[in-house]
Amino acid sequence: MEDDSAEKNIDIWTGNGDGGTKAKKLQRSQKFFSDADDGDEDVPDDDGDQDADTLVGQSIVNTKMPSVAEAAARKARIEHSSATVTILVSRKKAGARKTAVGSGFVVKLDKINGRCKVMTCEHVLGRFIDKSHKYHLWVRYFRGDEDALATVQFACDHMDIAVLDAPHFPARPGTTPPTILEFSKKKKIGTDIVLLGYFNPPAIEQHFGKESVIAKDPNSIPGKITGPLRYYPNVPDKVTFPHSCYGIDESSGSPIISHESGKVLGIFHSSDDEIHSAIATIAVKNQLILWLRAEGTTSMKDLIERL
Repeated sequence: MEDDSAEKNIDIWTGNGDGGTKAKKLQRSQKFFSDADDGDEDVPDDDGDQDADTLVGQSIVNTKMPSVAEAAARKARIEHSSATVTILVSRKKAGARKTAVGSGFVVKLDKINGRCKVMTCEHVLGRFIDKSHKYHLWVRYFRGDEDALATVQFACDHMDIAVLDAPHFPARPGTTPPTILEFSKKKKIGTDIVLLGYFNPPAIEQHFGKESVIAKDPNSIPGKITGPLRYYPNVPDKVTFPHSCYGIDESSGSPIISHESGKVLGIFHSSDDEIHSAIATIAVKNQLILWLRAEGTTSMKDLIERL
């Protein structure tokens, strides 16, 4: 079981100046964001430095049962982290460092051809799409030790949806092979959800100076759907929904996952004045039908297979 004690160091991937990565330790006291990834709450100081995880197995009177939100966050992190990716960009020159620009998730895995399809937001890639002669796009798989050079297969700015194509690598000792996430349209107000994505606050990179600091593991932020679907008269196919999962720098493109089904209900794409929004599954389906010219295809699963 993971030890989240107060003395634990935090693994951070940092650039070494030649496009590679190395592990670097960040003391708990130097963390720039809270333990939102699993919802743990530290036990008061008079109970020692242990947190809720380390008290498992002790008397029930010494710890509290996890809330639905905490349980949802832990479940998503355990079951679905291997489907998440960090999206990076670098200049096309020797020794150029890679910088995280957003998150994404694997929706299709072609083991025969060694390729995968990654879903994210268009605005994560937007400023680099028209400058492909200057920049490389990369996909970093969960706990992978090698970045995959990615290409933009589809992108739509007004829908804020994009699909990347990238190779995936055979599993090696110490690495976790990528998995996929499936979509679901079933959602209602009050549904327990989780944002599963990579947070890369600028404050961390500033702490390490010129090195590129990239989160190694995704954060798992619980919340709920807080309102009905929103439609846009000027963009008929666009549909979003509000939720309470707080996302920060480089978490755009993260999946919003149902705690009950473990399936994706939407793609996190914006936070504005504490109102957080996700692109709904139906909008993703509408855009896939348009891209693939698949008007007769009604199944989301079939559309993903055609990518």
